[in-house]
Amino acid sequence: MIRHEEPFGYLAQDHKPLDLKVLWASSTARLAVRGIGCVNCEARVHNALLALDGVSLVKVFRWEKIALVAFDSARLTPDRLVAAVHSAVNEPSRCYQAEVTEVRPARETLKIVGGEVQWCWPNSTPQESQEVWS
Repeated sequence: MIRHEEPFGYLAQDHKPLDLKVLWASSTARLAVRGIGCVNCEARVHNALLALDGVSLVKVFRWEKIALVAFDSARLTPDRLVAAVHSAVNEPSRCYQAEVTEVRPARETLKIVGGEVQWCWPNSTPQESQEVWS
């Protein structure tokens, strides 16, 4: 796995080695996430999702309180993604919650730009997810 160092020394896994054929055949989920307030929380949620067997790509937007996840729907259900977010807590004072707001085929939500995979969730912006928890 490729890693980069987060502020305060917390490591977040970037992504697993990507097989584009598998990635394009996968599903993507958009999760509204509550409880992440710092970069370490963001990294914990990111790593918990990426650690699931069947998840290939994760992007967490801390300020917008959403997570985008590419996963193999033959191996995982969206409920397992929600459970992974909840279990990302490693201190009693924290509580992460998630709700799946949308599931789409990866071909609709990912694109390759300059040789890198990027998220391009159609007809929505991360800011819209804040309404889920209002």
